[in-house]
Amino acid sequence: MKNSSIQRGVNLGSRKALRADRDGPDLGQVPRVRGERYAIGERRVRKRGERRVLDATAQAQKRMAIIGSVIFSLLTLGAISTAVVMWVMPRLAANAKVASAGRRVPVKAKVASTFPAPSREEAIGLVKSALENRDVDKLQSFFRMGSSSPAEVIEFLEMLGQSKVVPKFTWRSSLGGSFLQLEGVKVTYPFDLSSTSYLAYLTPDDSGKWKIDFDALAVVARPSWKDLLDQKVEQAVVRVYGTRDHYYNGPFGDDQWLSYSIAVPNTEDIYYGYVMKESEVANAMRKISGQKRQSFQATIEISRVKDALPRQFQITKVVSPTWVMEDP
Repeated sequence: MKNSSIQRGVNLGSRKALRADRDGPDLGQVPRVRGERYAIGERRVRKRGERRVLDATAQAQKRMAIIGSVIFSLLTLGAISTAVVMWVMPRLAANAKVASAGRRVPVKAKVASTFPAPSREEAIGLVKSALENRDVDKLQSFFRMGSSSPAEVIEFLEMLGQSKVVPKFTWRSSLGGSFLQLEGVKVTYPFDLSSTSYLAYLTPDDSGKWKIDFDALAVVARPSWKDLLDQKVEQAVVRVYGTRDHYYNGPFGDDQWLSYSIAVPNTEDIYYGYVMKESEVANAMRKISGQKRQSFQATIEISRVKDALPRQFQITKVVSPTWVMEDP
């Protein structure tokens, strides 16, 4: 009995011929792909160098995109930075102005020159005549006496006169660092192994007559260094050379103090002076020594401190940034 609903074979009636032995498989008609550019059986042939041109073009476009992004980012960052600076700077300036006004310290104005300065010949001639003088009545015409008595001046001049060498005079012209008009003449006594020097500071009196500051010339200390070292006194005003140092010992530690080495002119004696950090005296000493911390001349007040070594002193006051002191 035949069942027409079941197909038991393949209808080959439409084929022109059966596949012979060793023939390849017959796929029949393959539908054409939509949008295909070339007809069936036609092969796409790429021209030589076309791939390299396409690759180079793509890379160039990529580089241009990256460069554009970087430039845009830099311009954006610059605009933001400019806006921040324009906003911050006026406020910083205002804050600095307020802060400086709060810590401003009155400073004595420098006195302008009132009298014409002596020439080199006049300055050296004045110093020579003063050192040769032994007449007490003429001392006032040569010297600004300061704290020294006529007897002390004569004693000092006689001591210089005992030298067997001829002194050398060097004009130092105008000397700064003081509230007074200052001209200088360096007096040097050369010896075989060393030399002794004195600095004659010339200042004008109220009438315009130039005179030598004797206390500065003789490097006077009140009371004397001898009395201070012998512990007869606890405090003295001294004229010294100074420079920043790093020696700390005893009651003077580097956590609270700043160290200075101080030398007595025409001697080999070295001492150590200390100032409290962030104090008015520390600020005054910093101004004298300068940013480069070079050596300097100054008139300072020093005091003994309990448990300190014999050569250690506290600097309690800066009397003058030179060896010349203002008249009281």
